[in-house]
Amino acid sequence: MKYLVHSKSKYKIIYALRTNHIIERQFVPLYLYLLLKDFKAFSIVTIVSLLFQFITIILIGKYTDKNIKKSNNLVTLIKISITSIYLFVKNKFIISLNKTISDNVSKVYETSIQTSIQNIIKESKDDNDLLSSVGQMSLCFAEVLIFFVLFIIAKFIGKNVFYLIFILSIISTITINFLIQKENKK
Repeated sequence: MKYLVHSKSKYKIIYALRTNHIIERQFVPLYLYLLLKDFKAFSIVTIVSLLFQFITIILIGKYTDKNIKKSNNLVTLIKISITSIYLFVKNKFIISLNKTISDNVSKVYETSIQTSIQNIIKESKDDNDLLSSVGQMSLCFAEVLIFFVLFIIAKFIGKNVFYLIFILSIISTITINFLIQKENKK
């Protein structure tokens, strides 16, 4: 707890920022369901998305292991583009298609970020078990705090809270990539 509260680790900040991606991933299905207003269409989109994930999982490691810096930049750009579609596009078909792409890219993004975090842990002088615990605790504390803030904001702005979730996710994506690039230069 002492390390968690007093350390200025970029690693801790990266984990806390990832909370916004987790919250986005949890709320995109609800956003899509509210948009489609059709359980059958929603179910089809979800099933197709899950089927495509099998292909993505097979392909994940082949690119991310070759060049971490390039893959992080590419995946970050794709993640920002996909999340931006939720903000600006109102066409139900495009948003449904985007959900399928988003689910698949999030697997690649998670792998890319995990690889970067593992590299930060390897190069750190701190105990690996300690850093792993600190990362998970940072994630949990940030998640509770951000959920609470979003809950209060949602009382005032209603469904527009989804847009706030997407904006936070975009900001987090950019910041995480920046922190990883900065950490890798050391």
